[in-house]
Amino acid sequence: MESVKMARLVFNRLFETCCLWQKELPFHHRPQPYYETSIHAIKNMRRKMEDKHIIIPDFNTLFNIQDQEEQAFFAVFDGHGGVDAAIYAANHLHVNLFHQESFSQDPSEALCRAFKLTDERFVKKASRE
Repeated sequence: MESVKMARLVFNRLFETCCLWQKELPFHHRPQPYYETSIHAIKNMRRKMEDKHIIIPDFNTLFNIQDQEEQAFFAVFDGHGGVDAAIYAANHLHVNLFHQESFSQDPSEALCRAFKLTDERFVKKASRE
């Protein structure tokens, strides 16, 4: 069977299963925005995929943010230089972003600072290990 046909069958079945599962949920706390997302990656010449991604459709609930507009966090981390940095960034960037003082007033500034902090902490961790 061709890989594209197999992937379509798998993803269609997964979608159907998720829809059925979602209908059986007992309740929803509040209506959440729906972000239609999909992910596609091509490994290329490397032995394994080194890129990482993160999808947080309800950033506010994750960090218990009250009285702000709904926020989501989507990121792709290129593992070209190695998978360790991509994994570290995927696990820490959104947390460092939330902890920036300027997050609610100036998200752009907060994101720049979060990138810098994440990079500094990864370099420190990498030098220890």
